[in-house]
Amino acid sequence: MAPERPILMVERQRCVVCSENADGLHFGVSSCRACAAFFRRTVAHDKIYTCRDKSSCDIHTSVRCMCKSCRYEKCLRMGMRKTAVQRNRDAIGKRISNNPSEDQEMSSPCSSNSDKHEEEELVGMNYLNRVSESYEHLTSVRRVVHRNDKMNFLETSHTSRPVRHEECNEQHARDLPLLMDFIVSAFPDFNALERGQKDIIFRNFFLQFRVLECAYFSLLYNRSDVLFTPGGYYIDINDIEGHFQNTNVDKKKEMIEFMRKNLTMFRDTYLNNVYGLLTDKFEFYTLIGMILFDIALEGQSDECAVVCKAVRHRLFSELVYYYKYVKKLPDASIRIATLMQMPPLIQRSSRKFLEDVEVSHIFGMMIFHESFYDIVFAKQPISNSTFGQNIGAGIKKECSYLDLPKNVPITQNGKEFVQLL
Repeated sequence: MAPERPILMVERQRCVVCSENADGLHFGVSSCRACAAFFRRTVAHDKIYTCRDKSSCDIHTSVRCMCKSCRYEKCLRMGMRKTAVQRNRDAIGKRISNNPSEDQEMSSPCSSNSDKHEEEELVGMNYLNRVSESYEHLTSVRRVVHRNDKMNFLETSHTSRPVRHEECNEQHARDLPLLMDFIVSAFPDFNALERGQKDIIFRNFFLQFRVLECAYFSLLYNRSDVLFTPGGYYIDINDIEGHFQNTNVDKKKEMIEFMRKNLTMFRDTYLNNVYGLLTDKFEFYTLIGMILFDIALEGQSDECAVVCKAVRHRLFSELVYYYKYVKKLPDASIRIATLMQMPPLIQRSSRKFLEDVEVSHIFGMMIFHESFYDIVFAKQPISNSTFGQNIGAGIKKECSYLDLPKNVPITQNGKEFVQLL
């Protein structure tokens, strides 16, 4: 059994109204999307509620239908500011009633159509928001783990620069346990899968995720002439010789020619064609889930396929919600049809890259870290491979390497990794 090891984690804030996980500050206090939307709708439409009890109802996330009157009073009591609400703003659409009596409601459980709209608005992106939170955490941890400057690793910004071959391989090796932690925290359905099924879908996911993330970074920084690494540095496609500078390896010339040929093709056939297909982070998060929970994989069980289909359906439903109610697109189907041109590009680029790497490996060109070959080529379970050993000690080793101070939040996440392996 792998030893427990420290993981950098973000302590979640709780909603001051219902004690659910908060997703940020709303109207001056830390609250969840549900309570924030309820407060906004109440103030924006001057709603008046009456409690059927003694104005002492329990307001908690475990209560299926909370008393509106007591919920609103608690919002005010905990510090939500009515002045921060933009009036005449409704994310679902205008629902202005001509009947004055409708502005006064008796607070009763789940009694009106507006409740259904509120519920739709509040839970519409729960899964994608979870992925977003986890990926932002991954980005923050990467800034720490991949920094070379041990004294100033808490700085949130740095100047990107070309990365050398050895450092690039080191970054990808260090990033493996971070990527695993991201999957565990972002996708609870993955954790529930049988160990062998996790192995199957992760092997299918790994290289495609790297290809997808390359496109995301390219769009984020508006650069297709470089490939960004997990640490925020880059490989200059037009200067492969510089990438291998001061590198003493066998068959160096062959490796340079291999990298130049393949990265140039990767740029021309993939990076230059993703502009307009992938446009923002929530589309990126959706594609991550689509790739991870792929179906029709060799060795995939029926139970695993059912889980994967359910997650993909959930992600698509939330993406439609995002297009309709957040971005307010007139026709979400057109945008989805455009986005769905991405998966074939990702799969084709991944397969081509994998074929070329396999050929280079046969001819003795060890271009990547051994853990990379373990994942994409080895037939043994991940837990028995070099990659599994890296997972077992990766985070602890890197935290020790960086000499993290005591004020950095550390959480033991060993159980999740044991389940993963």
